[in-house]
Amino acid sequence: MFLVFGMIVCTIGEMLLLPAIPTFFSERTGKSAPFYMGLSGGFGNVGRMTRPTICGNVYDHWGVLPVIVIGTLTSAVSLLFFLMHASLHKLSKENVSKGQVATY
Repeated sequence: MFLVFGMIVCTIGEMLLLPAIPTFFSERTGKSAPFYMGLSGGFGNVGRMTRPTICGNVYDHWGVLPVIVIGTLTSAVSLLFFLMHASLHKLSKENVSKGQVATY
């Protein structure tokens, strides 16, 4: 039952996140938007093709625990990269009050 609830939460999160990614790229990258949107879509498709095969084989050989560990580690590494990126592009409070935004 816990795994079913986890899949429901992940599916809802994916439904909310996937439309935001192309919007983010189109707003931030200007003329290079098609390249970055294509790159994002390409990496997403590679992940959707390889993950079921890899995790399916891991599940067949070692059970569900290694699959959960792989997912947890992947999420932790992604969160670490996000926090590193956010700290590098952090604005001071006075710049935020002036209405400035971070540049990428």
